[in-house]
Amino acid sequence: MHWPTWESSAYGTGTYFQNDCVPSCAQGTMFYFPTLVVLWRPQPLPHNPATQYFTRMTRILTGRHCLPEPGRNRQCLPVTSTVHLSSSGGIS
Repeated sequence: MHWPTWESSAYGTGTYFQNDCVPSCAQGTMFYFPTLVVLWRPQPLPHNPATQYFTRMTRILTGRHCLPEPGRNRQCLPVTSTVHLSSSGGIS
């Protein structure tokens, strides 16, 4: 990831990767997608209100977003997805 902006929100560019798990996840092929990530909605950290953390993360696939599957329906990833970030550093 490259983070050119990190203030009340943060914008970064990078690469998202997805394993097609065919024929199994151990033998699957990795596919890579250009991605923009936005961290937003800062809130005070519980038990340490002087420190803030971002409570939301949005991933935006900026290019191709379907896994090629010859002879079958293609699996397409959502163009955008947002997750809630917990104060303990995980995704909820």
